[in-house]
Amino acid sequence: MAAPGAAPTRSDRGHVQHLAHRAPQAAARADRVPPPLGCARCRHHLAVAVLALLFTGWSAITAAKVLARLAPALQRMKSLVAYPCFLMYAAFALLTSY
Repeated sequence: MAAPGAAPTRSDRGHVQHLAHRAPQAAARADRVPPPLGCARCRHHLAVAVLALLFTGWSAITAAKVLARLAPALQRMKSLVAYPCFLMYAAFALLTSY
């Protein structure tokens, strides 16, 4: 914990509320302190991004297989069909996760 009147450190990030009643400048400085690298919030966002990428890839490949079964001429071009499917599903994944 920082000394009274001192600038907050990274470990003080969770204790911003105690600075709000002292001075608005101190609370504003505490908001600008970047979170530490191993914070739980960063790991949560990374897990969400990895899950979104996995499910988006799986659904694009599955959609390409279904479309290739419906149109036999696309059988050899599954990767060309999967790319637009991936882009469409990635847009929905970004909208829903962020």
